[in-house]
Amino acid sequence: MLFSVSLLCFGLAFLGDSEFAKEELSKAIQICEEANSFISAMAGPIATFVFILTTELELRFNHIRGVQTVNGSGQILPIVIGGGSLLVVLWKVCSQN
Repeated sequence: MLFSVSLLCFGLAFLGDSEFAKEELSKAIQICEEANSFISAMAGPIATFVFILTTELELRFNHIRGVQTVNGSGQILPIVIGGGSLLVVLWKVCSQN
């Protein structure tokens, strides 16, 4: 949004106050806003992918073994808390729609 406003100000100062300039700047602002919404929509999945990838690579590079099973309170409690948190988030998302 800030980029769109600066583009508008620059365009009006550079191109003048003609109708053609206003139309072209309006198109440019619309393209910027669409790109911004696309980038915002992709940020979450990309961040999740990067987080999972770095965690898996850290386990591999440090030769950590035996983490494929859940067999102790140190592993059961976090998975139960995480699962409960996931259910709360899903409940809130579904109840808004």
